[in-house]
Amino acid sequence: MLERSVKTKTHQADKLSMKNPSSAPRGYLYFGGGPGWSSLPDQSMLAMALGRGQLRMEFWDEPSQLRPDGDTFFAERAFHNWLFSASQFLNNSLVDCRMRGVVTHGFSTLPILKMVESQNLKIDHLVLVSPYVDIYAYQRRLVDLSIKDFLGLKEMPVVTQLKNFFGQSRQLFDWPMQQALQIAFHDPCLFDHLWYDLNYRDEWLGHMEDREAQLDLVSWQAVNQDIVQVGERLKIDRPLKVPALIIVGESDPIVKTKALDQMLSPLLANYQVKVFPRAGHFPHLEQPDQFVKALTLESNVAEMLAS
Repeated sequence: MLERSVKTKTHQADKLSMKNPSSAPRGYLYFGGGPGWSSLPDQSMLAMALGRGQLRMEFWDEPSQLRPDGDTFFAERAFHNWLFSASQFLNNSLVDCRMRGVVTHGFSTLPILKMVESQNLKIDHLVLVSPYVDIYAYQRRLVDLSIKDFLGLKEMPVVTQLKNFFGQSRQLFDWPMQQALQIAFHDPCLFDHLWYDLNYRDEWLGHMEDREAQLDLVSWQAVNQDIVQVGERLKIDRPLKVPALIIVGESDPIVKTKALDQMLSPLLANYQVKVFPRAGHFPHLEQPDQFVKALTLESNVAEMLAS
């Protein structure tokens, strides 16, 4: 059984901080790539590298019926529920003066950036892993990859269905897109595109076999349906001044490095990009030691600026 949270697990870095709080590196809060995804597989795959690097990280798990120890899940206003739970975790953790770095992955990027802006949160620095802010473009990309997969499998009736729904879709998570995504999630090759090394994919899927770590399709659908109503409210009014590190995988089929500046310049005033070789959409899980090293460097810079 996977443990619920790094907050309940004592890494070496936590032991150091108990003995001498001023000697421990600043910690990070981690928001995974939902909706519907558990952070438990990410936590398990990062645990050893975090221990080796003596880096403290606390993981948020979004509300889900599959994860009863977390916040209560409400299907109605599910994205509001998602935001409230994330905000509570963020604000409560920031009470600890050493938890000043925030890591986001994928979907969580824009909501967390908006939260930092609207609540004027005291964050030292941001680390955005495989960020995307156009959720509709992301959904269409998944369907497009699935069409190619089913073509390769010669599943022509499925391809016809997907193309029809894909062509009918006009906006984020409308009915045709919902149908297309439900078919895409049955594509046995879909997750292959997200990884450079399929051994890491297998490890990740293995961690998801535990019920509490599974993809929650009820949450996934409810959050997507709700976000359609509030999408305009997630717009960033002016670029955030918080320093940000952007981490992307060289082989990511979703987030293209050439498009990063166009995507991020309206959101962030000060950012740098690190491209991890031999990595896909989960560069931090395929290159965990490189990820922890990058975070430690960012943490040290924040310490120097703060002093």
